[in-house]
Amino acid sequence: MAGHMQVALRGSCPKSHILNRNGALYAPLCALQNTSHIKFSRIPEGASIFDQVADPTASNEGPHYEQLINNNWVFNDPLPDTSYFLTMLHFLSSPISHGSVRLNPSDPNGMALIDPGYLNEEFDVFVPRTALRESIQYMRAPAWQKFNVTPHFTVADNDNTLTEIIRNYVGGGVRCVGTARMVSHDSTDGVIGPDFNLKGVDGLRIVDASVIPYIPSGHTMAVVYALAERASDVIRGV
Repeated sequence: MAGHMQVALRGSCPKSHILNRNGALYAPLCALQNTSHIKFSRIPEGASIFDQVADPTASNEGPHYEQLINNNWVFNDPLPDTSYFLTMLHFLSSPISHGSVRLNPSDPNGMALIDPGYLNEEFDVFVPRTALRESIQYMRAPAWQKFNVTPHFTVADNDNTLTEIIRNYVGGGVRCVGTARMVSHDSTDGVIGPDFNLKGVDGLRIVDASVIPYIPSGHTMAVVYALAERASDVIRGV
């Protein structure tokens, strides 16, 4: 099983400052409850992590992470009443960590044992560190200074501190794949073959995101559409 991961960086701006200076920019934005901008990015080609692992993206244009700029307070932490907030969410688009889904041996009919395996690989920590540094640099740009925008928590620019923030704040990106991954007909691994049939079972096919063997470098929705179209042709014998 593989899935996208997310970590947030919040910037805060005192309400008194906003109301007294250029409130037209920030106050309406902070009242919105949706994402205003999305950016896909790559870590530098010469990053030291590539001395340890190969680039997991499909091409040299594939994104390593996704940044979502939210004009509000995101997640379930208590909302302070002294500031307006902008949250930058970072999704790891090309993770290499893998988790597992297993039957509970003490209760096979009960809930499965799910281990998402987040951050098991150093690459999956290196990329969010890069994303956080980029976001911090962005929020420190001169254009933001007149709004007195500052990170909601203290951030020291060193690997240990950023890694601690990532491990404390990381969450699931709701795009898990691979729990019934597709493999070739002659492979002894995997769950289904290219015809979507469950191995060893007649008349049962799986057609959903669980059959994607590796997480794509982006949203899984388009891949699921393509799989559904292909499965429709296979089932109809086209």
